[in-house]
Amino acid sequence: MNLFDTLAAPSLEWRNEPGEWRFYSDRSLFLCAPGPQPEAASTDAAFVAPYLFARIDGDFQATTQLRLDAKQPGDAGFLMIAASDTSWAKFAIVRDEDACSTVSTVSRDGDLDICHAQTVAVKDPVLRIERRGTLVTFALSVKANEWKHIRHFGFFAPPSLQVGIGAESAPGGTCEATFEYLAVDSR
Repeated sequence: MNLFDTLAAPSLEWRNEPGEWRFYSDRSLFLCAPGPQPEAASTDAAFVAPYLFARIDGDFQATTQLRLDAKQPGDAGFLMIAASDTSWAKFAIVRDEDACSTVSTVSRDGDLDICHAQTVAVKDPVLRIERRGTLVTFALSVKANEWKHIRHFGFFAPPSLQVGIGAESAPGGTCEATFEYLAVDSR
């Protein structure tokens, strides 16, 4: 089910709603993420960025296709799950210092774990997060139905999670991202 088909129905909520965002007629979502404000430096970075989510119960598979206009290093678009401010996992495409798009995964369950994987040589990658019990898997597709496993880990969270998309920018800039859909299917 594409959650964007509901055109911002009550099931979708913003955390740090950006000043500029909109749904297009094709049901894709555009957002312009501002860089973090100085007072946000001491907060959890995952929750400084604009994040649109729905609460999903049980096992699921969430996918989105990301079109990222990253202007400076650190700009990113992401698919994310969260149980709380201190328990979450983010699967992102990030612009690196060489202006390349890089796969990045960040998880937090008390401690912060950041892993940068590989350069993405495709313009509009598809990101997938799957939850089965306490196992979470991140996968990436650069061609239709050809998935590459990126990472899996134990994620001990309650049955109901926030599942959503967002974007973030380096300080002083903005990052534009378009998400073609946010599909969430129960397993």
